[in-house]
Amino acid sequence: MYKSNLFTAAEERVLNRLAEYLQMNTNAIVNPNGSIMTVEDMARNIRMDRSDIRKYLRQLVRKNALGVWKSGYDETYFMNPFLYVKGKIEPWLYERFEEEFGAKAVKSNEGKRFKAGKKLTSLVAAV
Repeated sequence: MYKSNLFTAAEERVLNRLAEYLQMNTNAIVNPNGSIMTVEDMARNIRMDRSDIRKYLRQLVRKNALGVWKSGYDETYFMNPFLYVKGKIEPWLYERFEEEFGAKAVKSNEGKRFKAGKKLTSLVAAV
């Protein structure tokens, strides 16, 4: 990842800090008590301004490093399991990020898969 310059230094810092709050076996970003972490919680926990964290979250979702899925008024953020894994991740999460990658790549026609080691990840790398 470092060689590809896929993420800015600030985005990498945000990813690393959020990785500390991954829920076991789901990769959802949660509070220490297990509740779903809101944007306000993220800002407080990683000591960042709310507007800044929103900006980085949008960028990371666009690059497919994070996924956000909504249910009613609730938003749940998931870390791409091709980047970070905590526990045994179910195949549906990998598939969901694959689908997101495919949709974004087709939509923009500017995306390509980022190769990490021997296999391609579901991260969108700008051409």
